[in-house]
Amino acid sequence: LPDLLFAGKSVTVGQPADSVASQMISLGSLRSDAVRFFVIETAGAWCSDCAGDQPAMMQLEADYGTKGVLGLEVLLEAAFDVAATPSDLDNWSRDHGVSGTLLVDAQKAFEHAAGIIAFPTYFIVDAATMRIIERSNDPLVATPLGPTLDQLLANY
Repeated sequence: LPDLLFAGKSVTVGQPADSVASQMISLGSLRSDAVRFFVIETAGAWCSDCAGDQPAMMQLEADYGTKGVLGLEVLLEAAFDVAATPSDLDNWSRDHGVSGTLLVDAQKAFEHAAGIIAFPTYFIVDAATMRIIERSNDPLVATPLGPTLDQLLANY
């Protein structure tokens, strides 16, 4: 993946997203010795599967955050084929209880670079190389990523 730049924010659990100022965040700036993998969820605000997956995504972050996995929520569309804005991200966070690292791809650069054609789309990315290891268009409630992460953390 290229080192794309997003408008985004880091929201603490229970904190309203609109209380945190947006800033420019690159994928590369999120890399560290403590982060081995990114789990990137791409979502559309209009997507019912994306909204329904939010509890599973929050649980995944809680279960794997201390193991070197950083979850990233990338809101791509506010409505079908309409790019999301930071205020759409605030609404998404408030309406679905989403916290953590929240990003907006207003230019749809990530959507095009990663070839996203359906929502939700999940990526497991090696943080050191930015190589996509796993990609899934299945909702987390149907195909949990935990087993794949367990195997990667044990063998990678």
